[in-house]
Amino acid sequence: GNARPPRFAYVGTYTFNAPGGTAGGPAARGIYVLAPRGDAWTQVQVVESANPSFLALHPNQRFLYATNELEVYEGRPSGSAESYAIDPRDGKLTLLNRQPLSLSGTNPAHVVVSPDGKHLCVSIYSGGAYNLLPIGEDGKLGTVSGIFKDTGSGPRPEQEAPHAHMMLFDTAGQ
Repeated sequence: GNARPPRFAYVGTYTFNAPGGTAGGPAARGIYVLAPRGDAWTQVQVVESANPSFLALHPNQRFLYATNELEVYEGRPSGSAESYAIDPRDGKLTLLNRQPLSLSGTNPAHVVVSPDGKHLCVSIYSGGAYNLLPIGEDGKLGTVSGIFKDTGSGPRPEQEAPHAHMMLFDTAGQ
């Protein structure tokens, strides 16, 4: 009848070398899947992942995306992004794929899915850049298809370059 579908929470963590701070302690291992049960939370799963510092849910709620806030991925000065399938029954995640980001910067921070669910946009803190990755019908990420690189410096001498923190889409999806 009127049973509500189960609800889940996804928590990203710093697992090592957190920029500007400390990692979440020895227990931080990746993405935590939690289920609210009354007034308490139950841990459903821990997905091992490298510094999944920011997460974004696909509009269809079948996929979850994470940035891996790294300075080096696969021997290159770049971070990466991951895609996961969400099991609607228990909220558990299954890794679909992981894509390297462009060499336009390191330490990807914020990630957002376009309202139409067709693109993932990653803000890259160290280097002031934004990467666009296509999202397939199966939820998997394609390779970087677009790059916007900011230039300049901040008003203080110690800010030598732009530091992209986040990106949002407007109400028209632009």
